Amino acid sequence: MKKSLYIISLLSLLLSVDAWGARCRNLVVKYNIPASIDVTNKAVGAQLYSFGAPTNIISFSGQCLRGANTNGQFIYLVDQYGATSGGTCPRGKVDKTSTDGYLKFTSTGSCGNTSWLLLADYKTSGSGYTNFAGPGGSTDSGVMYLAKKPPPGKTTVNPTFMLKRNFYSRIGESRPTLMKESVSFTAPTSIVLINKVSCGVSVNDVSFGNQTATALKTNTIADKTINIAFTCNNRLPTYTLSFAGKDGVNNAANGIIKVKDNASIGYQFKWGNGVVKPTNSAVTINGAAITPNTKPTANNFTVPILVKPVLLSTSPTPGSANTALTINVKLN
Repeated sequence: MKKSLYIISLLSLLLSVDAWGARCRNLVVKYNIPASIDVTNKAVGAQLYSFGAPTNIISFSGQCLRGANTNGQFIYLVDQYGATSGGTCPRGKVDKTSTDGYLKFTSTGSCGNTSWLLLADYKTSGSGYTNFAGPGGSTDSGVMYLAKKPPPGKTTVNPTFMLKRNFYSRIGESRPTLMKESVSFTAPTSIVLINKVSCGVSVNDVSFGNQTATALKTNTIADKTINIAFTCNNRLPTYTLSFAGKDGVNNAANGIIKVKDNASIGYQFKWGNGVVKPTNSAVTINGAAITPNTKPTANNFTVPILVKPVLLSTSPTPGSANTALTINVKLN
């Protein structure tokens, strides 16, 4: 009697090991998802990438053992995320949305909302070890969509949020054939969604008409305003400005540029409000990027710059005094 009990216990142990044994070997799966995706011109619902065929997202290798019990069926590699019950998997579409709401994963090979289909050998006959052939076609292995537009700038998301990395092989759609597998699996846990803001930037010309030498000498010519007008499709996160004089600079720190055809006259520039730098402070004109003190609060906004002619010599030389201020705008 003791011997019989011992044999029954041993058989139970062997069955347990077999249930958790592997039918596959040398399994390697890597998802080559881009480090960043530009979604500026993508609408909500647009496809970002596919885990299914055809795709260049996935690279893989490995083999599974075929035998009489696999005839007529593919062998699948799946990521088991839900509890199993019953026999054959029902088919149907399953959607999963990331916790941040930006990504939506859709799969039609989810085995009754219990596992994601990663690979298949696409064989229905034969014996011995056969190579995996690729992921499921169309949406069987899943497609990632843009579920919500991220704010302007760069937003970090998890591109494989739905994966549990709980790998099993399965014969066809039969849940009882699930067998635990060891997989060398590589996938990024973060990528960046880029939502660029596009802007049109314009400036107006300024003319001071005819001015007298006395007005120049007494510095009584009134300022005029150059408006740098931004028209954007969204709120601009950051930007920089830099300035240069077409005909050179007389005093960069005081914001004075030269006039090519009249060395006695220059133009001085000051900030018209406190958006970029303090009101009435000089616009530094040396080509260096200037970061504004404040960020835009609306899609469209204006940066005013005050300008007026100034005397650079003892007496002004009669004639025209035409030049230009070069404004470089960088949208970040």
